[in-house]
Amino acid sequence: MLEAYHVFALHRRSVARYYLVAPSTWDPFGPNLRYHSLQKNFLELKDLPEDQWDLESRGTIEYFIAPNTILSHSVDHIAVYRFLPRSVDETVVELTIYTPKPVESEADHEHYRRTLELHQRVSGGEDFLQQEGIQRSLASGLVKETIFGRNEPAAIHFHTALRDLLQ
Repeated sequence: MLEAYHVFALHRRSVARYYLVAPSTWDPFGPNLRYHSLQKNFLELKDLPEDQWDLESRGTIEYFIAPNTILSHSVDHIAVYRFLPRSVDETVVELTIYTPKPVESEADHEHYRRTLELHQRVSGGEDFLQQEGIQRSLASGLVKETIFGRNEPAAIHFHTALRDLLQ
């Protein structure tokens, strides 16, 4: 989740069509980090002066707050994912959606219901299932060696920060 390139393979039937094929930008701050995935509409800004850019509606800005929280800002809401480990092979994920104003109209209720459903389908039905499969493969003992993070500096930062926090 700490890089954008998986979107085009793993999410090709859900959200990939909205995003550019480009590396994520990212910035560390302490054990935390911020990363950004650009939507295709970002290219519309190229002819505008920088003071007219609206970046919030042109991508997803995510904040990893160590050790277990992701804040995902996407256009008109913030999704908060909290990862709560229960054992070495079980983690419960809490998902909360925050909106910029109270959700009062029927149209707003429907919009944010679909937004929550999309988060559940993409994260729960795609990301988490893939991660479970990876863990099963690693736990099988059939994978003798892996190289992780060579092209994933945000993931390297995450694992380094987590190791440091645990010490």
